[in-house]
Amino acid sequence: MEGKEFRAIVHGEKEFTVKSAEVSALDIIHLDNNQFHILEGKESVHVEVVEVNYARKEYTLLLEGQKIQLRLADHFDSLVKQMGLSESGSQKVTNIMAPMPGLVLDILVEVGSMVSAGDPVLILEAMKMENIIKAGGDGRISNITVKKGNAVDKGQLLVELD
Repeated sequence: MEGKEFRAIVHGEKEFTVKSAEVSALDIIHLDNNQFHILEGKESVHVEVVEVNYARKEYTLLLEGQKIQLRLADHFDSLVKQMGLSESGSQKVTNIMAPMPGLVLDILVEVGSMVSAGDPVLILEAMKMENIIKAGGDGRISNITVKKGNAVDKGQLLVELD
């Protein structure tokens, strides 16, 4: 993480840059599963992580009791934006394909259920490892083409989204 910069966007509006060296300089104490105590110089703050969406790099925090919506963007996010490939211009993902051959261990959704990008859809075992297959976009599950216990090939259609 040394030398990296991240853009932090608070409540979708206020933007600032955070350098990895600044984060490394903080004294962060992990109190509980989702609670932290942060010291910067003589200042002390209590932070609770309420919700996390790793796929979107979005975090909901309670900072001294105040709810904060935070989104992080790295160098690659900036490049994607510069190339005009931002989320608003992206195409809707309608199919979830098997990324590798394997065995369907579990299906975590049902036809008609709504999913968001990054939500787990099914578990695929490949080479003795369990792989969580996630939705690539938002939508409603319109069809599940496999059943628990099915062997699948790379590129095979697993789930369709509306």
